[in-house]
Amino acid sequence: MKKIMLLIFCMVFLVGTVSAFEFDNKLTYSNEDLKVDFINLFGFGKNYGSAELKSHSSVNEIKQIGAGNQVVMYYDFNFTELYSNGLGDVEFIDVKTREIIDRDYNFVYWGTAQRDVYTESCNQLGNKTLVCDNILSGTENYETWLPYISRDIPIGNIRIGLQTNVEIGDRIDGIWTIIGKQVSRHAEWIASLNSGLVQYFKFTEEVFTNVVNDSTVTTNGTNFGATTTAKGIIGNAYQLTATTESINTSVLLPETADFTINFWFNQTEDTLKRAIGQGCPDDTGARFCFQVDNTQINAFFQNNPQNLTFSVDATDGIMHMITLKRDSNNFSLFYDGDFRVSAGSSGAISQLRPLKFGSDTGGSTGHIGNVDEFGQWNRSLTNAEIETNLWNGGLGNTFTNQFGAEITNIFPANNSILTSGILNVTADVDGSGSLINVSIFVDGTLNQTNTSTLNTNYSFDLTLSDKVYNVVWEAYNSIERTQVHNRFTIDTTAPQNMNITSPFGFVPYQVSGETLKINWNVSDINIDTCRILLNDINTTVTCADNTTTIVVTNSSAQEIVLYANDSVGNSGTTNRTFTYSAFQNAIFFNSSSFETKQETFTINITTNNTAPQDVELIYNGTTFTGGVATNIAGNNYNLSRTIGVLSGTGNKTFNFNFTLGGKEIQGTDNQQSIAATLFGACNGTLTVPYINFTFRNETLAQENVNATFTSTWVYSLGLLSDASKSFSFTSATENQNYTFCGIPSERTININVNLTYNNDISQQRSFSLTTALTNVTATQILFLLPTALGIFSPFKTATITGDTITDVKAVITRILGGSLIDVTSGFTDGSGFISFFLDPDETYTATFSKTGFADNTFSFVPAADTRTVVMGTGVAVIGNGTTIARGLLYNITPINGTLANNTDVNFTLFVSSNETITLMSLNITNSTNTQLLFASQSSQGLISGIANTGNQTRLIGTYIIQTATETITVKRIWIVSIEFEGDYSIYRQLTLFTTYGFSDFMRILMVIFSISAIMIFLTRREVIDTSESKVIVATLLIWAFSLVGWLDTGLVSSTDSSGINRLSQLSNQFGVAIISTGVSTFFVLRRVFIRRI
Repeated sequence: MKKIMLLIFCMVFLVGTVSAFEFDNKLTYSNEDLKVDFINLFGFGKNYGSAELKSHSSVNEIKQIGAGNQVVMYYDFNFTELYSNGLGDVEFIDVKTREIIDRDYNFVYWGTAQRDVYTESCNQLGNKTLVCDNILSGTENYETWLPYISRDIPIGNIRIGLQTNVEIGDRIDGIWTIIGKQVSRHAEWIASLNSGLVQYFKFTEEVFTNVVNDSTVTTNGTNFGATTTAKGIIGNAYQLTATTESINTSVLLPETADFTINFWFNQTEDTLKRAIGQGCPDDTGARFCFQVDNTQINAFFQNNPQNLTFSVDATDGIMHMITLKRDSNNFSLFYDGDFRVSAGSSGAISQLRPLKFGSDTGGSTGHIGNVDEFGQWNRSLTNAEIETNLWNGGLGNTFTNQFGAEITNIFPANNSILTSGILNVTADVDGSGSLINVSIFVDGTLNQTNTSTLNTNYSFDLTLSDKVYNVVWEAYNSIERTQVHNRFTIDTTAPQNMNITSPFGFVPYQVSGETLKINWNVSDINIDTCRILLNDINTTVTCADNTTTIVVTNSSAQEIVLYANDSVGNSGTTNRTFTYSAFQNAIFFNSSSFETKQETFTINITTNNTAPQDVELIYNGTTFTGGVATNIAGNNYNLSRTIGVLSGTGNKTFNFNFTLGGKEIQGTDNQQSIAATLFGACNGTLTVPYINFTFRNETLAQENVNATFTSTWVYSLGLLSDASKSFSFTSATENQNYTFCGIPSERTININVNLTYNNDISQQRSFSLTTALTNVTATQILFLLPTALGIFSPFKTATITGDTITDVKAVITRILGGSLIDVTSGFTDGSGFISFFLDPDETYTATFSKTGFADNTFSFVPAADTRTVVMGTGVAVIGNGTTIARGLLYNITPINGTLANNTDVNFTLFVSSNETITLMSLNITNSTNTQLLFASQSSQGLISGIANTGNQTRLIGTYIIQTATETITVKRIWIVSIEFEGDYSIYRQLTLFTTYGFSDFMRILMVIFSISAIMIFLTRREVIDTSESKVIVATLLIWAFSLVGWLDTGLVSSTDSSGINRLSQLSNQFGVAIISTGVSTFFVLRRVFIRRI
């Protein structure tokens, strides 16, 4: 009870908060319903105030309003306190059709504004000419309608009006909503050309001195000599036959306000004649003048510099219509209903005299012709009023204040619904005293007519079936025919033809939480509401839509019920059952991911007692077969597929496809957002380093060096074999290091890179790396070997039976500075060959590996001869033949890697093989690929040629050995320099003399000179006192010079026997030493035995 009392107390307390509640407001009417008081019941009869309709003399008055944006009605408000948002919406009803229509509107209030005031000043010149001018003399306040930008009703008195666009033919009823209540006593207005009319002359009466003003203004015009004629646009017109004849109107033009004048005329003379004005050029102090000749029509104002002129010949004797209006600050001129020209307006119009047709003061330029139907309005007519009403297709129009009959529909109300087809329709008809007949039309067909001519209620009995009817009341009086439309519905039956058309039978695929589309049919002339029952939830739908979507949350929702009602209480129902082939209960995936990352997609579905098969994932248009269906329990399954996300960023669409009982089922689309996975040389975008490559010499000092760099990369966030991206990076400039970065920076990136690197003093090396990288930067040291310190050591991979194995990975390592280092790596080519540039004075470890074969790991000292690496058991991958390496021997000179410049060098290739050699060639080029020497032959043996090193910096030798099925390509690079580089041992320097082309004669002289000098040294003072010792020393010197190649005989034989070839090479290099050893041995032994004897 205390709570109830507290609530009542609060409600009473809140009564003073105006507009807090509106449901308790009440309207009371007085003053013949023109005044309405607003009372709050919960405020115990509190009177907020009143609003009284002042625009109409009664609530039944139909106010005549001009077309255009007009104030059509207004109330005088008197409120005791401010009422917030008291002005509600306004409802517009077309009285002719009784239907609600849309109109833009705004509120205005009657207030005070300010405008300029002009004073006319006239001066008489010496020739007695009177010159007048309007001069701005100040401002004045005046009352007018002003914008009301609030919806509040203020305290005290205020007049508030409704401003809206009035269209030709309108008859509108305006219903205001004030403090939440509609004012039921309405106010109507009708579009009327009479609105604002201040004078109108039909010029149809007999000619008198007074010209009748046919409008409501009582002041007539004055005639000075005009006569009547039958040549008017409507009835008679006034005719001016001399330049001295004229007709004066009775009302002044507004000084600064809007106005419109309209008249019809014809002119029969070509010369410039005044038609109408306040004085024209011959009249001193002319205020306004309108003139016509055979070339133009011209209008000008005394205080406006702009002339309104357009070209036309209006002297054709035909009646033409002229309209001039001022709208705010703009003059517009119309000719025969069409707009022709406009100009800005300024200043005021003279108030000394009204307009005059015909003669000016001098009597020399007055209009000669007819004038008819002159009207003047104190408003600016709309263009539509000028074209439609006044011009009227060239027929013109005239003044009238007599209108057609008034019809007010009584029963049934417009847009009503009736449950019986037997009815008596009723309307009230007022024929303005001259009613002829009243008729009723049903759906365009005349039904009945009453000719009683009484101004009273008319009733007609109708018997109608169920449908919507358009009934038209029509009344004739002596003025015109009037019609009022009424629309109503007869509805006596329930909704018909109810049917749910889908879903029907099986729904192939439905996702929990998503909508199911439902379609239906239902018909009723007065259908009102429909609802769908699904999932034990009622959903209200629009019957006429015939379709809707409803969210489904479980697979048990397999029945739909449709209920329909019409507006008079009739109802109907129908239902439909169906089955889901597959119902998706849940989906599991990452909403965002990265390119190349492995992602697993899983959906959980319930099927119709059938196991899913042939599971596929369609991802961004690519089909991934091999999806897995896992039974969870009963008819519940998980469908899964793991893929590597393909390249491409943005939203990727995916869905599952599968079959149920042999029928393909397509799942719904989902989207995954994919961001970029990038890896490459660090730059402004790639800033997180993953791996850094540096370069060192493969020497004990391990000096840091620069190198060029060429690489091909494959990288992935997942498996490289699944989804990956690739790029190439090349730097022809030697740099100390190369750093590579990646994004996303927090992910592990798997990479496979094959690269080559080089510099000017080293031979090119290759390196292959497959690993996983993180944002903890990895450092990879790559080693280069100066050209002077190494040789190319070739390898060939084969099976136990000698068959070639291609694409075998070879990794070369060694111990350097106490640590194991990766020296170089690569893959064998299509012939199973690979060659590495290595130090012949060091021991390396090689590991050859290939899937399907056992790894072959061994230690070796590099040599120029090809080493065959036999892979363990497994299935060999055979490529391009298997026999070229069997029994193959080849030798290339020069052996050393450094050549002197400007020196002739002998380049040779010797080949011996058990196979038939179809081509052997050598090609010597410089660093710009310019050929310096080429030699070839189509069989095995020796080919050679001499090339001068000139001022080159590097020479490149390309050697090709070819059989009918296979090709071996070997490359050699020589550094050309003024000085020898690399090994500075006596052995190395002496062997260089053979390479740099010292002639055999010079070398033999140097040998003899060296031996002789040593012998003289040993003989001097008997350093060695026996001849045997001197012979032994000389023999050792001969062996030393043979070892470095200074005593080669130049005799080399080439046979099919490798043993004989090796013996030939041995005798070429050490033949002189062997013979000398034999002779010296004989001498020493002979001396030893002689001494003993």
